[in-house]
Amino acid sequence: MKKIILLYSLLLNLNCSKDQININDDLLDVYTKNGVLIYKYNEKVFSGKIIDKDLNGKIIKIQSVNDGLLNGNSIEYFENGKLKEIAIFQNGRLDQTRILFHKNGLISEFINYNDGVLNGSYFSFWPNKSIKSINCYENGLLTNNEKFDLFGKKITF
Repeated sequence: MKKIILLYSLLLNLNCSKDQININDDLLDVYTKNGVLIYKYNEKVFSGKIIDKDLNGKIIKIQSVNDGLLNGNSIEYFENGKLKEIAIFQNGRLDQTRILFHKNGLISEFINYNDGVLNGSYFSFWPNKSIKSINCYENGLLTNNEKFDLFGKKITF
């Protein structure tokens, strides 16, 4: 739990420099190059924070972009204001840890990436906190897969 709180607090400290701007994603042009999203504003690559809001003005997503690529923290919220996802990007690709949440606020998935590729542990949880699956990846290849029922009993195939 301490790890999650530390990660969450680190992610909330989004980079802010004087030459970066905050913008709603509706004002950006987005295209894909080599499987990576590229963000442009006024025909130039964008650097800053993308702050996406719902129709009521409530923030639903905050992402850091540097030189047109997602870089740094990405935080997304459910309509109820609870966390939906926390992820870290480097050069437009998922990197390090990505945490997804159930609408009730509990962790749904805990996934590790290296340069956009699944690498390491991938845990998923039922909404009642029980472990749903434990997977291990090495450079995108599944090396271990265990599944559990809603009550934590291992499912054998």
